[in-house]
Amino acid sequence: MKICAYFTCGFPDIESSFKIMREILKVADMLEIGIPFSDPIADGPTIQFASAKALEMGFKVSQAFEVAERLKSQFPQKKILFMTYYNIILRKGIESFIRKSRDAGIWGIIVPDLTPEESSDFCEIMRKNELKTVFFVSPLTPEKRIKKISSMTSGFIYYISTTGVTGEREKLPEEIKNKLKDVKKIAQKEIFVGFGISKREHIKELEGFADGVIVGSALIRKVIETKSSEEAEKKITLFLEELKGEK
Repeated sequence: MKICAYFTCGFPDIESSFKIMREILKVADMLEIGIPFSDPIADGPTIQFASAKALEMGFKVSQAFEVAERLKSQFPQKKILFMTYYNIILRKGIESFIRKSRDAGIWGIIVPDLTPEESSDFCEIMRKNELKTVFFVSPLTPEKRIKKISSMTSGFIYYISTTGVTGEREKLPEEIKNKLKDVKKIAQKEIFVGFGISKREHIKELEGFADGVIVGSALIRKVIETKSSEEAEKKITLFLEELKGEK
């Protein structure tokens, strides 16, 4: 089971976030770099807090490209994605943002507020730059729409474990295995499960039904609970090793 770890760029400050993400890449299979935005509609309170703090510290989008390039130079074999909102991409210019992402070594881009119906230009430019698209499927997504989403996805399907926003949850929904079986049969793409993944038990429960998981809020909480980036790095490393069953 692959682990894709999410972390907010610029939290608690830009250099600390680089060091934390560097430690994440030593353990995780993939990294999702969150680009802070003032209105992160898909994110729960933990990631919202991290985004607000990063912006308060003066985060600039250009720093995300710089951090990604630094990380990719140290971990050339690891896949690194951006997670951002479409307003940021539009402000920078679609072609410019995607080209800079490619040059920074980014593998794919996740845009939670971009629907497949509105993404034709974005997908075409992504394809030309050989970057991967990632779209969302929820427990409520009908079969016809899953087929459409799958046809526009060149990376993996991001399966939202439960409706709502990101955040840690005690248990996964009881019906998630059957839902994943149905989506896998229809989509014929890799499926990563996000929203609520925070325990080794969650990952074990999903083995054989998903290709990977996305962990974010639980990692950021580790940083919020620590007093130094060095302590946070240690806690995050230990937590990811526990998720992978290495501890």
